[in-house]
Amino acid sequence: MMTFFTAEAQRRKVFFALLIVSASLRLCGESAFAQQTAKISGIVKGVPPQSIMFKQDTNYLNIKSELREILLDGSDFTAELNVKKSGPWELQCNDEALQLFLEPGDNFSVEFVAGNINKGTLFKGKGELHNQFLFDFYNTFKTEYDTAETRKRILEVSSADEFEIALYNSRKKQNDFYNNYKGKENFSAGFKAFVENLIRYNYLGSLVAFPIVRGNNSANTSVPHLPEIMLSEITADDGKNPAALQNRYYRMFVYYWSIYSASKNNGFNKFTDQGVSMEAKYKASRDFFETKTFTYFLAKFLLENCSKIPQATLKRVYSVLVAEDKGGFYSSIVSERCADALNAVAQKEEKKAAPIIVGQKPAPAGFIAKTLEGKTVSLDDFKGKVVYIDFWASWCGPCRQQFPFAKQLKEKFTEKERKKITFLYISIDENEESWRSSIEKLEIEGFHTISPGNWSSEACKFFKISSIPRYMLIDKSGNIADENAKRPGDENIYYDIIELLKK
Repeated sequence: MMTFFTAEAQRRKVFFALLIVSASLRLCGESAFAQQTAKISGIVKGVPPQSIMFKQDTNYLNIKSELREILLDGSDFTAELNVKKSGPWELQCNDEALQLFLEPGDNFSVEFVAGNINKGTLFKGKGELHNQFLFDFYNTFKTEYDTAETRKRILEVSSADEFEIALYNSRKKQNDFYNNYKGKENFSAGFKAFVENLIRYNYLGSLVAFPIVRGNNSANTSVPHLPEIMLSEITADDGKNPAALQNRYYRMFVYYWSIYSASKNNGFNKFTDQGVSMEAKYKASRDFFETKTFTYFLAKFLLENCSKIPQATLKRVYSVLVAEDKGGFYSSIVSERCADALNAVAQKEEKKAAPIIVGQKPAPAGFIAKTLEGKTVSLDDFKGKVVYIDFWASWCGPCRQQFPFAKQLKEKFTEKERKKITFLYISIDENEESWRSSIEKLEIEGFHTISPGNWSSEACKFFKISSIPRYMLIDKSGNIADENAKRPGDENIYYDIIELLKK
């Protein structure tokens, strides 16, 4: 039987069909968007700050990390984060940090006490199991996952055997904790891989760090070497695991294994030439790691040492990075941060002058910052003194790590010399209360100012700062002597300042 429709009926049929299709497409789009985000709500007990920060280290160099500041409504907050793939994040509250693992579609709440974030924190909702495990795991093994404590143990133990036995026993406890954790059978495949890499490379990374840390802290001309039996667990597969780069302990393994391998190829003799050292480490990393991991190592090593490497070697290795780093993921950062070294190293080598270039260029005019007393100051106010600037923020972990070294640096100068130096701290905190409380809590001594706004602050704009901590030296005439001055932890910064005091 045939059915006939009037023209009006046909129009209605087409209209409803289009309406259904449109609704379906909209729902599909909303569903896809939801799967690219994670929603986190929470309650901050105690004395909550005005805001908290979510951080993701997108390039694994702690430079230009993705930061999302969330303002609190009283003690509550809600954050919707762009999470395209599973991985680690960090929730920062004042000078504390809570490690998270987020997956697309997560939707959970977290409750914690400001000032005591690592006790009694509770998660509830989609994603709670992963994050409760991480919280329990890190608190159970907090000493093993504190790099400062690991370094301390390396320097204190009597031998590599003693250190490795302790590492081995700790790894067994960590694996037992993981395998017996209630609800482990419900962990996602991505989270299981993350935790298993965490445990494996915390062990291997700490192990291969041992000879390098010991060697760097010894006047001996050789680097300690590990018995081959200790390294038998390392296989070619460890060089073909780029997905593990999101794990900081795999990155530690990559860094120290490359340096250790270079030392081994040099007969465990310390390098006396920076160019030869760079070549050896470049080759060792290239021979073991796949491209993405290799380019990560090159970028990290160049960023840390570009001012020390001879120009010919620096440019050659940088050109390799550009060629291998498809899309400029790492090379663009190195180009920006090492621009002075890439362009000016030859001139510095020819002159064989002081370790820094005095009076390189005038400091930017017009920059002002606010003091603790609410007054404004500019760099002109410090003319006649050498100024060592520390750009920092209360939420910056690497900044905090340098403060004890800064205290030691100040104590090296005589009272007479200290009168001619200003240790100027410029915070880029958004929240003034966090800035003030951190100064008091961390006992930071110096001249304190703030240029609020985080990465949008006037300080970041004026000085073109894309990562912190960042240091700068200004000479007595108000000229920038070193735009990328050494950290307080580098003993050579003392000599750089002494050179400026002589001028």
